[in-house]
Amino acid sequence: MPPEDTRNLEALKPIKDEIGGRLAGAEKGTNADYFLKLMAAGVYDVIMPDVKYTGGLAPTLRIAELALDQGVDFSPHNPSGPVCHIASLHVAAVVPNLLILEHQFDESPLFNSIFPDSVPLIQNGHSPLPIGSGLGVNVPVSF
Repeated sequence: MPPEDTRNLEALKPIKDEIGGRLAGAEKGTNADYFLKLMAAGVYDVIMPDVKYTGGLAPTLRIAELALDQGVDFSPHNPSGPVCHIASLHVAAVVPNLLILEHQFDESPLFNSIFPDSVPLIQNGHSPLPIGSGLGVNVPVSF
């Protein structure tokens, strides 16, 4: 469902309830008001904000806080490049209602070449945070 179209939420909820599954989505949402409207409708069990669409770390953390208040799981949408991945790692590290962090897996050989040796590897479902100022990585002049 496009982020600007919330008209069909009421129609989606009975279908979801009949199926009995969990629904995750809203990865293209851009602000807390949008996510709050979705959560209030009771359709999504898991919201998936993307740090690059929501405006950065603080707005994404605010959305996670709203999800916690609404009893909705939080799973950042993160099939992006290494900068978004590292920002998403930082968000995931402090969110108490984190379900799982989506991440790119072997989609592009360029992913690890942009920040060689500084993008933390996920091992056994866990990833360390990079240590350093800002997001913890140095942006190369060229690669």
